[in-house]
Amino acid sequence: NELDFQTSIGPFCLSVARPLPSARQLATVLILAALLPIGYRADDSSRSDRCSRQKSKEALSIIEKLILPIFERHSAEMPPGCLFQPKPSRYYDNEKRTFANSVSNWQCGYCGKSFYRESSLWNHYERRHPETVANGTACLADACPLLRCRVLSLPENFDFWRQALCKEAQMLPLMEKCIQAVASCTHSGQTGKAVQTELYDSVCGYLTCDKYYTVHKSFIPRAISSQIWKVILLVLGLYAYYIFVCMHMCDLLGVPRESRHYYTHKRR
Repeated sequence: NELDFQTSIGPFCLSVARPLPSARQLATVLILAALLPIGYRADDSSRSDRCSRQKSKEALSIIEKLILPIFERHSAEMPPGCLFQPKPSRYYDNEKRTFANSVSNWQCGYCGKSFYRESSLWNHYERRHPETVANGTACLADACPLLRCRVLSLPENFDFWRQALCKEAQMLPLMEKCIQAVASCTHSGQTGKAVQTELYDSVCGYLTCDKYYTVHKSFIPRAISSQIWKVILLVLGLYAYYIFVCMHMCDLLGVPRESRHYYTHKRR
C-alpha cells in the first residue's frame, strides 16, 4: 500500500540533498552529457555541392594516419592523380585552419571567430571565407568507401548484423576500385611495388566481409579510449536518471515532510 511504499522509500528521500530544482538540473545535464555526444556527427548531407565536409574530414584523418606514413617510410612521393592525395582537395585548407579548443568551442583560423558547433564553423567558411574553399579540386569524401570511414571514424559503433548479412559479391566492386586506386597512387620500380603492397594490405585487404569491420591497428588506441568514455557517460547518465525519478516520486507522494514526522514518531 501507499504507506508501505513511503516507508521503503522514505530513508532515500530524506538522504537526498535539497533543494530539489538544483538536483533536477544536475540530472538533466548529466543525462544530456551521456546521451548526446555518443555517435554524434554533424549533418552536412544537404549541401548543394555534393561534397560532404564530414566525410572529407574523416577521409583526411584516415589518410594522414594510415596512408601517408606508408609513403614516408619508403621515402616515396604520391602522384598528383592519386585518390588518396590530401592536397589540393576541396576542404584541406579549412581543416588545417580549424582549431578545436573544446567540444563546444570551434575556432576559425582565418578571423579568430569561435562557434559552439563545428557545423556552424563550416557554414562560416562558406559565407565569410568562400575563397578558402578549393572548388573544382578533389573531394576526399569520394575515398570514404575504400577507406571505411564509417568503421574507422567511429570504431565503437560495431554493427554485428551488417557484418552477418554482408555478401562478398557486394564487396567485389569496392575491391576492384581499390586495386585500381592503389595502382594509380604508386610509381614503377622496387619502391613503388613496396608501397603498392603495403597500401593493398592496409586498405584493399580489409574490403572483405571477414575484415571490413576490423579496426586497423593504427586506430585501436582511439577505439579503446572511445569505449571507456562511452561507458563512463552511460553510467553517469543512468545514475542521474535514477536519482531524478526517485526524487520526483518523493515529491509526488509528499514523502520527505510526512516521512520525517513518521520516523520521528516511530523512534519515540
